[in-house]
Amino acid sequence: MSQENVQFVRGLVAGLMGTDLVPIFAHEAQKRALADAFEPMLHPEFEFSASTRGMAALGGEYRGREVAVDGFMSTWSEALTAWDTLVFEIEEVRELPDGRNLLLNRSHGRSKAAGVEIEGEHGNIYTVRNGKLLRFEQYLDRREALEAAGLRE
Repeated sequence: MSQENVQFVRGLVAGLMGTDLVPIFAHEAQKRALADAFEPMLHPEFEFSASTRGMAALGGEYRGREVAVDGFMSTWSEALTAWDTLVFEIEEVRELPDGRNLLLNRSHGRSKAAGVEIEGEHGNIYTVRNGKLLRFEQYLDRREALEAAGLRE
């Protein structure tokens, strides 16, 4: 089952990786299409957790599929207002000893305020149950993601 879950996570994010997220989240119709595309892959008890050290206004815990999807969409819509462009790339997806999956990624983008190119290293933890995404934990700080996964850099 572990390789299945790793492949599930890769497939889940494949369409967003390497894509500029700013235009997607800037238009209501595109955001709705994105949410609709993910809906069949989400467990009825889906949860979204955004841990955003230094950006507390964008963090939060959202439980229940509808609430969690709305929380994800609003969190990302708000965060992306500060960017002209923002693209994420997968570095690695691996299964953790407890069955969760860790995705390590990089971002690169240009901020609106200063027009400066910025790069970052991040991590997400995915809990998959019965072929559906049960929990998505987002960490803007890679070290925090590794700690939550029970790992060190």
